[in-house]
Amino acid sequence: MDLHQDLLSYEKALALVLKRAELRRREGRLQAVDLPLASCLGRVLAVELRSPEVVPSFANSQMDGFAIEARSTAGASAENPLELSIFGTIAAGDGPRAVRGGGAYEITTGAMMPGAPYDAVVKVEDIRFGENSEGRTITISQAYAPGNFIRKAGEDFQVGQRLAPAGEIVSPQLIMACASLGIAELKVHEPIRLAVLGTGTELQRYSDGDLREGAIRDASGPYLDALMQNPIFELVAHKLVPDDPEMFAAELNLCLELQPDVILSTGAVSMGRHDFVHEVIKGLGGQSHFHKVAIRPGKPILFAEWGESASGPVLFGLPGNPISTLIGWRFFASPYFRALLGIEQERPRWARLAQAVQKPQGLMCFFKAKMREEDACLTAEVLAGQGSHLISPLLETDVWAVLPSDATRLEAGALLATYRLHSQESYS
Repeated sequence: MDLHQDLLSYEKALALVLKRAELRRREGRLQAVDLPLASCLGRVLAVELRSPEVVPSFANSQMDGFAIEARSTAGASAENPLELSIFGTIAAGDGPRAVRGGGAYEITTGAMMPGAPYDAVVKVEDIRFGENSEGRTITISQAYAPGNFIRKAGEDFQVGQRLAPAGEIVSPQLIMACASLGIAELKVHEPIRLAVLGTGTELQRYSDGDLREGAIRDASGPYLDALMQNPIFELVAHKLVPDDPEMFAAELNLCLELQPDVILSTGAVSMGRHDFVHEVIKGLGGQSHFHKVAIRPGKPILFAEWGESASGPVLFGLPGNPISTLIGWRFFASPYFRALLGIEQERPRWARLAQAVQKPQGLMCFFKAKMREEDACLTAEVLAGQGSHLISPLLETDVWAVLPSDATRLEAGALLATYRLHSQESYS
């Protein structure tokens, strides 16, 4: 018997989350801003980026060697060597110059080709030096084709070439490309403004020293803070409040006044006497889209929003156990952020299950696992310690194994989707 058949499935809950994010993206909830290139690492492009010019802007030498006329080498061989007089030297950075044909010009890597009739470069290792009545010479013992060891103008970038789509995260390699093209500014999205409200009378900050009786240290809050050390986020508030509906309502009201894009609460979303988040949201004019999803861990997750036409903040009410908080961020909030910024959603890596695994009927399970690769085959080993309160297995975990809702047992060798442990890796 499926005891969870009335719960919203993960697929439907995620579709709703992404729909609300897409609406807010279309409505321009996140503004775009022009930033200096040096300040753009890790930010998200708000518009498609194309090349404004060609690179290289001129034909240049790929090697240290000599610029020659390819046609003059047509009959050259070891038995019939060609001797050419050296007429001059061209170094990287030298501008155009008048040249005369019939000889060779010494040229350094990256230097501008002297122009017609010189249409090839022979590297210095392939010539012999000599002298004649006119001065220094080189001797060539083979024929060369036009374009030999020459970098053509526009070989790297053409005008109008697409560099990156909107929604691309600015990487060091994109900054390198932009710098080579003289792009001094990029139009990027402003950061997503986040507020965090942790609940729990039992919670004590990790920095407060010895634990008082009955207390536990807040681990979820520092975890969320660490995830937000990213250019796409701006943390505007982070409060820890006891299990008091009035105090939570007061703090939530202050958060709403800050107009963040997203509020993350932790704890107080289950069905106990101290689980009040849903009612407080309702009392402050918020609309809950769902409360509880057929997953484990993290089943009590809540998703709500304020404002007409997606004008106010959204709230993810994450369950308080550390792993449930993590799953709420990883598989609900993170996809929302990506959709809001126009970043492509993650795709799973498929792997074989290393061992048979039992799971509850009707719940999609996100299990801590370790990925192994042998003979080009990926295997996911589900780890011991799947409880939502157990943090220590995370130190061995590198992927989440996603077990489908319609099974109670998966046999060894079953094919299943996996996702990296931290969504932050996907941003970078």
